[in-house]
Amino acid sequence: PARPEGALQRHQSPSCPLQPRLVAGIGGPAPRLGCIMSDGDQPALTEQQQAVYDRQIRIWGVEAQKLLSTSRVLVVGCTGLAAELCKNITLAGLGGLTIVDDTIATQTYSGNFLVSQDIRAVESGKSVGAIMAEALREMNPMVQIEHVQGTAASLQASSLAKYAAVVLARSSFAEQQRVNSICREAGVAFYAMESRGSFSYCVVDLGKHEYTVQVKQDEAKGEEGPARTETKTVNFAPLSAVLTAPWAQFPKRTHHGIYLLQTVAEAEANAKGDPSLKDLIAARDARADKEGAQGEAVLPTAALESWVLGGMTTVEAEMPLVNAVTAGGVAQEVVT
Repeated sequence: PARPEGALQRHQSPSCPLQPRLVAGIGGPAPRLGCIMSDGDQPALTEQQQAVYDRQIRIWGVEAQKLLSTSRVLVVGCTGLAAELCKNITLAGLGGLTIVDDTIATQTYSGNFLVSQDIRAVESGKSVGAIMAEALREMNPMVQIEHVQGTAASLQASSLAKYAAVVLARSSFAEQQRVNSICREAGVAFYAMESRGSFSYCVVDLGKHEYTVQVKQDEAKGEEGPARTETKTVNFAPLSAVLTAPWAQFPKRTHHGIYLLQTVAEAEANAKGDPSLKDLIAARDARADKEGAQGEAVLPTAALESWVLGGMTTVEAEMPLVNAVTAGGVAQEVVT
């Protein structure tokens, strides 16, 4: 069978796009402005936008900022990681941000810094998404930010086409795969992310994605003049293909995190809900027997224990530093 490509990445070139991006960072093939482009001429930036975004305009140019300022992103779930991401893309000058969540603030995840400091809002019983939207509007009034009651289960194809990207924060793998399928059909960039203790991951699926690179002339071959631009294509695989890919298809130095995600997805399906540690161990061992591998060597039980502990709503569930680093990388993926 064809090798799944790209749905999970880890700091590498498109030549090996199956590796998981488990820790945020720069990485990736090249600036991916294609995921935020829209048809037609873009309106000029206002004087206020040029002044506020001056530093980043110097990095990626006026045209890129114009494209960013006309793009909309949908974020589902209001975890601490989602709060960091929303803050980053709001300050970058996104055109619009829609937050989907129906969690009451008193039940919020501990790592959401946009909510924990707003004691009055928590006491009033507002939803986490509504409080986040208010805080983000204050950070950058030039971005259109709205909050919609709902969950990932309420997303339908008809409502996603207007977005450049959809980001799921802490959704089940069944829901991630369903929304990923919808996004592929609609031609919308798909991201899913989660932070559990010291572990975090980000799923990326841009479908058939084109990007450009600058290639220097080879003087040894007699080539002269400025660097030329080449267009390259990366075919991302759906998340479902990566979660079911045989272990033998992954490079030998693959981080065990990808096997963890495969195991959790299988255990979720078997348990029809959040799996226990016992469920995870059983799923890992069954997969290892099928693959003819030693389960503990490929995926240590300690990693499964950390996953379960990180899913609890406690102070340790989401670490602010992990959220900040991961969201920085995911934000860079989304805006470029």
